Amino acid sequence: MKSRTKRHSRTGTIVFYSIYFVLLAAVLSAAAVGLGQLWQFLSHYEASQIYHVTDAVEKQLNSGDRSLLYAAADPDISPYENEEMLRRQIDERFPGDFSLRKNLRKSTKDAPVYTVMCGEDAVAFLTMKQSGKDALYDLALYSPDSVTGIVPVKNKRVTLSYPTGATPFINGTALLPDEAISAEPIAEAEEFGEYLAEIPEMYSCTVDGLMFPPQVEFRDGSGNTLDAVQTGDSYSCPCPGASGEFADDAAEFAMEFSQMYSRYIANDAYFSSLSGYVPADTKLYHDLQTYEGQFYTYHTGYDFTEEKTLRVTQYSESCFAVRVSYVHNVYYGETYSYPADNTVFAVKTADGWRAVGLTMN
Repeated sequence: MKSRTKRHSRTGTIVFYSIYFVLLAAVLSAAAVGLGQLWQFLSHYEASQIYHVTDAVEKQLNSGDRSLLYAAADPDISPYENEEMLRRQIDERFPGDFSLRKNLRKSTKDAPVYTVMCGEDAVAFLTMKQSGKDALYDLALYSPDSVTGIVPVKNKRVTLSYPTGATPFINGTALLPDEAISAEPIAEAEEFGEYLAEIPEMYSCTVDGLMFPPQVEFRDGSGNTLDAVQTGDSYSCPCPGASGEFADDAAEFAMEFSQMYSRYIANDAYFSSLSGYVPADTKLYHDLQTYEGQFYTYHTGYDFTEEKTLRVTQYSESCFAVRVSYVHNVYYGETYSYPADNTVFAVKTADGWRAVGLTMN
């Protein structure tokens, strides 16, 4: 009897592999879908990271755009300075090499804070805010919220001195009335005595809290710029010089009287020649009348050279202080020269020009 050989069904094998490959394809397909979703999530997660924002801020600052720093500055600056000057100071103080460092002490969960560095120096503080969420995965998105911390350096000052009728301007802005201004009568004007109804004053004040040394000028009531003298951080405006026909007449009279005075003390003129220049009710008249300490060098002749009118200052319609100089030469074989520098206080009266005071400078 012949033995039988056992045979496997080819149909079963085919079914097995068919199922296997279908399942494998399903698994691979599911894995591919899962990996795609994972990659999508990771892409969104990466895009939401805050360092993208800080990198953009660093790039902005290092490109020369300092608008964030300008916004961080305390706007409390002098009324004589402006925002442009504040920006200029920020540009000069913080030239570049910016970076951001996480400030753990100031940060909160919802408001991360970064210290803005310029080199190794802390400049300001940048606070972030949650500005939205990722539409697909609800991830928090951040953007800059505020920048604080920059305090302007306001260590410059200026001292002003100016007379009645003059107005100081600092960087083009008139001196504000709330400044601490002190006033004293102008000593020179007091020489006119009762001939000057109102003694003008010299004002002074110090303006501090400035970021930069200021531009200073003084103007009269008509807006004309007056001469100023700068000494360090101080500016002074002397009483403005006078011009015109009246001023010229005053200068001519002052030179004439001053030279007559020089002749008088040199014994080349009598008091009677001098007295007509001076009102009899003034101290000057009395001093000249009783003058005994006469300067005297024996001589046979004299003259005046190098005559100059140095200054004419008008204190009222009729009162002028005139400073004149010249050289008084006397001769006796040799020439003896005596420089003179006098201020004559000349007043226009009903009887003509008169000298009510004289000082030797």
